[in-house]
Amino acid sequence: MKKTLPVLLSTVMLSGMISLSAAAAPASITVKVDQQTLDLKGHAPVQDHGSILVPLRPVFEKLGLQVVFDAKSGSITGTKDGLLIKLQLGSKKASLNGVARTLTSAPKMIDGTVYVPLRFIGEAAGGSVTWDAKQGLVSILPGSQNSVQVDGEKEITAFFKQYEDYSNKEPFL
Repeated sequence: MKKTLPVLLSTVMLSGMISLSAAAAPASITVKVDQQTLDLKGHAPVQDHGSILVPLRPVFEKLGLQVVFDAKSGSITGTKDGLLIKLQLGSKKASLNGVARTLTSAPKMIDGTVYVPLRFIGEAAGGSVTWDAKQGLVSILPGSQNSVQVDGEKEITAFFKQYEDYSNKEPFL
């Protein structure tokens, strides 16, 4: 009887802690691209080593990437103007325009569907990726990083070109 009470109390406390941690985790994960919920074709996102993995095709296509998956070799390739992403099933190594990158979680096959790390794909495609753990929401705003930099760079280059042309025409006094 003396041992029963501490064991019973330990069991109740442990089950309470498990219930609290389960309640704190989001019931499901929603992915939004450009403020529109991404249709994952009935396949739920998966958390893996701190990464959110999503089915390959819906996210690649929503971000404007052409996708090629070679089932025999397990290679994944995504392309669009000036962008080449290469991934390999089971490998944490990726390539972005020929530059090697390390992933926090490797792409994997789950129930016949290829899952890829969402943050890497979103950012590689030039988007800004945010995670709201409380709501279980991943948001990607496409083109928000690169397009601003490129547009600003073009304007600055045009300004300096105009200044250079002006300076070369006027005599220096």
